[in-house]
Amino acid sequence: MIFVLDILFGFFTGFRNKQGHLERRAKKVVLNYLKTWLLIDVMTILPYEYIFASSKFTFIKFIKFLKVFKFVRVFKYANAIKE
Repeated sequence: MIFVLDILFGFFTGFRNKQGHLERRAKKVVLNYLKTWLLIDVMTILPYEYIFASSKFTFIKFIKFLKVFKFVRVFKYANAIKE
């Protein structure tokens, strides 16, 4: 459930542009999220354990590894909120 909320927050969370300024314009934020994190976020919430239950894929381990990046991003969000 938390990862689904993370996807929703991703569409509304500003980001630092190349100049280091916080970008909050909705269109820019959505496009940035679509280009950067959306695919990883979607891949980490799919239930691969059930989809590929008949065999063990290293792909499943890779997807689980991607969740680490999501946790790092959550901590970045928390730091951004503190600022």
